[in-house]
Amino acid sequence: MWKKILVPHDFSTCAAHAVRLAADLAKTHGARLVVLHVSPLPPNVTLRNDGLSVETLAVTGDVATEIVSAAQAKGVDAIVMGTHGREGLSHLMLGSVAEKVIRRSEVPMVTVRWSRGQAEPTKEEREVEDELAG
Repeated sequence: MWKKILVPHDFSTCAAHAVRLAADLAKTHGARLVVLHVSPLPPNVTLRNDGLSVETLAVTGDVATEIVSAAQAKGVDAIVMGTHGREGLSHLMLGSVAEKVIRRSEVPMVTVRWSRGQAEPTKEEREVEDELAG
């Protein structure tokens, strides 16, 4: 009898079908599902080649909350994060993750904004704006 089933998920249709099958198996066996998404370190981030000690984490949940929780759990001394510089309706409705982290963080924070104008809205942001526009 299986007690815990791991389901790697890459957001593909194939992985979605695997999750459904895993859910059925979990129900049959009374097992717990562990969903795993692995993101490789982007090729242009060669930190380990620079002789740095690098730890990676993957979590799910509210982004700002999880950033603050990870900072507390790991006992970090500072947070450095990028910000898209959203403005207007998408900023008003979705808020800024960086702003939320700044408000909740107990350690100093450095934000890095890409300076080439306002960032392109994500698919989710466009959907929210379309919904609000009617």
